[in-house]
Amino acid sequence: AVDGYVAMKLYPRTALMDHLKSIGLLPETFVQKWFAGVCIHHLRYEQLMPFLDHFFQHGNAFLFAFFTAFFNEFHDDVKAMTSTTQANELVRFDKAPVPRLEVIIHNAAQMAGPMLTGVDLQGLRVECFETFLT
Repeated sequence: AVDGYVAMKLYPRTALMDHLKSIGLLPETFVQKWFAGVCIHHLRYEQLMPFLDHFFQHGNAFLFAFFTAFFNEFHDDVKAMTSTTQANELVRFDKAPVPRLEVIIHNAAQMAGPMLTGVDLQGLRVECFETFLT
């Protein structure tokens, strides 16, 4: 759950993250499946293999880049959502079109290298834990 809050903090469009929270989509409900589960239960095999290749190449940086690329790609869709149900369908990829997921994986791979450069990841984890989970 902590890395979900870190991902939200690292995301440059704060208003979108505020909107997610306002419709009841908290990072504890989906980021864990993306990060700890490396999307194994959500992506089709054809998208999962490139996802895992990039994860093994870039590590955690790819996961944070995937979060950013996902919400960049679906920014307008998410802003238009009014319910947790709609948001859950998207973050579980039920309503995420495969071509857009492929774009996200590609974009995340491009972002992953510099994603955490200069970021005190451990410090952010402590800050987010103390702020949101204690």
